[in-house]
Amino acid sequence: MRSSLNNNRTELYKKGLNDCGIARIEGITSKAVQIWRKVRGLPNYKPRMLNISLTPTRILGYFCGLVIEDGFIRYSSDSCNYYIFIQSAKNDILDYFFKCAKKLGAHPFRSSRTKTRKFPNREIKTGLMFQVTVNSKILHEALRPCKCEDYHWKIPNFLNNDEALWGFVEGLFDAEGSIHFDSRYKNKIHSFGAVSKHRNNIEALQSILFKYQIHSEIYRRKDSFMVQIHRQESVEYFLSKATSSFKIRKFLQNTGD
Repeated sequence: MRSSLNNNRTELYKKGLNDCGIARIEGITSKAVQIWRKVRGLPNYKPRMLNISLTPTRILGYFCGLVIEDGFIRYSSDSCNYYIFIQSAKNDILDYFFKCAKKLGAHPFRSSRTKTRKFPNREIKTGLMFQVTVNSKILHEALRPCKCEDYHWKIPNFLNNDEALWGFVEGLFDAEGSIHFDSRYKNKIHSFGAVSKHRNNIEALQSILFKYQIHSEIYRRKDSFMVQIHRQESVEYFLSKATSSFKIRKFLQNTGD
């Protein structure tokens, strides 16, 4: 156990995190990390500022969509680190996010902790929560104005071409989207949907879909709004277009299409 903790801490150190950054992830004091580091003769890192380009690409669009809808953007004044991270109880979507971050030139790192979650049906579950974190001032400053309070969000201005916008849609879909089947037609896809607490978020997504001539409709739910694609020609076009979506790729692999 002690060896495993030491290996994890060493891995975080190699990623370029300083004492406060490591302490935050491991849930210990920075003094404990400082002692661990000094015993091994290791210098304290200063936060690394990576030269990540904001050139609008599909990968960048996907990264932004996933983070803006389902991620966290934080600044730590203690460690002077600019954190962007995604959490999930499932590792597969995090693996995909990890690869996307690396393609952008970031140095993502993984961590996990036990977390108790409360669900809308009042069910309480305790289990492992996995996390992938990127430390980047450039991405932090670019995305912070787009992720607003109370789950409002804006489309980043730098996603100004078709590829980047479509990547953004794929990121949003992987965060809050769903695939609906119709058993009457041998489980043929009936529609795609995405949910948000606020109608203006859904309208922004619908406007992008309209740009690609994908017909969709907005429905009011009990405490949220849903945009749904259900015309067959639009469903088929979305399926063929959203090839960078983790959920779509997983679906195609499972069905053998």
